[in-house]
Amino acid sequence: MPKWILPVVAGLFFCTSLAPGASAQGAPQKPPLPAPAASPGVTAAPGETARDDAADEEAESGDGAAPASAVPSLARVMELAKDRAPAVAIARANVEVGRSAMVGARLGPLANPYVEVLADRGSSGATRDVTVQGNLWLPLEVSGQREKREAEAQALVTWAGAEAKATRASSAADAVRAYGQLVVADARIRALAELAEVARAEAKYYDGRLVAGDATELDAKLAELEVARHAVALAEGKADRARALAAVGVATGSTYTEAPTGALAPPAPKAAPPVKDPAALPAVQASAAQATYHAREKDRHAIEAHTPLNLVLTVGRGDLGELRVGGGLAWSLPVLRTNQGEQARAEANRSKATVERDLKARVATATADGLTRERAELRKAIETITRLAEPAAKATVEAAVAMEKAGKGDLLRVLTARRDLALLESRRLDLLQREWNLVGDLVALTGDLP
Repeated sequence: MPKWILPVVAGLFFCTSLAPGASAQGAPQKPPLPAPAASPGVTAAPGETARDDAADEEAESGDGAAPASAVPSLARVMELAKDRAPAVAIARANVEVGRSAMVGARLGPLANPYVEVLADRGSSGATRDVTVQGNLWLPLEVSGQREKREAEAQALVTWAGAEAKATRASSAADAVRAYGQLVVADARIRALAELAEVARAEAKYYDGRLVAGDATELDAKLAELEVARHAVALAEGKADRARALAAVGVATGSTYTEAPTGALAPPAPKAAPPVKDPAALPAVQASAAQATYHAREKDRHAIEAHTPLNLVLTVGRGDLGELRVGGGLAWSLPVLRTNQGEQARAEANRSKATVERDLKARVATATADGLTRERAELRKAIETITRLAEPAAKATVEAAVAMEKAGKGDLLRVLTARRDLALLESRRLDLLQREWNLVGDLVALTGDLP
């Protein structure tokens, strides 16, 4: 065995023994650090540390589209929808497509050169040698074609931006409708859960009376039927809430599992009319921008009827071998064809966009007025149910229950009274859902809450 083996092995063993975590068996170890003391009177709930760690990770990630538990406020939902909705993402991409047109529009006035080479020779010895001539054509735009191209490209970008603004308004309206459907579905679930609890307690009560011989089997079966009816309605309400949660998540680019804790009714209408200037509405601005674009398109087609001026440079060799150099100009006279078809189509599109702009302004004004009046009537109906109908229905239920317990009534009257109360509550929630949809229609017109 070589002599150098033993020192190397001993050195490796010594280094390994000094490595972290490789302490000798039986060596004293440092005790673990104590956990941080809780504040006096504060006890951490089970799983609290895990929730805090998850919240810290979510805060450190900085991802605005990170999954969330509860739906935020209505204002935040609208803000997220205007930025993250799928249609908004597509509209933003369309703006970039419009900007790409500026690349070609900003090219210089000098177009691609054109080169031609000609060679000829006379017959019967008329020429001594082959004549060669090369022509270089340099097309030069001198009629302002570049300015017209840039104006058209800029109008296209403006049109795409106006369409994106209208898309943001439409996406915010979809988010408002989904938000309203969610809060109404959640309120419906809470109301049905209370009725289901009462129905279960009542069914249990009648089961006991049936065993004691104090109630008929019909009463017990009616109570069981009422429990099943509320269970079906409750499951349907949960399905509606799941759909609304998904719709809000799609609109905002997030994932939610809980409904918001805000008000059930939409925000109160403002004193000012929803449409003060029809020309400022997003859809009207989009049609106006489209009309401007087609006008710039017609201008470009008109100026492109003037073809570029061609600078001609000639270099060649004569039949005697001499060098020939020359030059000239060439251009086309716009006399017979001046892009008449392209100009006519652009003018027709401009006229169509103008008609759409005027129609949208008139229809939006009339629609906003009608929706405002409809909302006022809806609020009156909701107030009537809340202030008059529901208190009367609750008093009827209490009276029916009292009469039934006193032996002066039957279970059918109690069930009828409770169904009337449930129908009133369902009707009130339906009216609230209709008001939310109406508010969404107004948001689609104006881009903001009315």
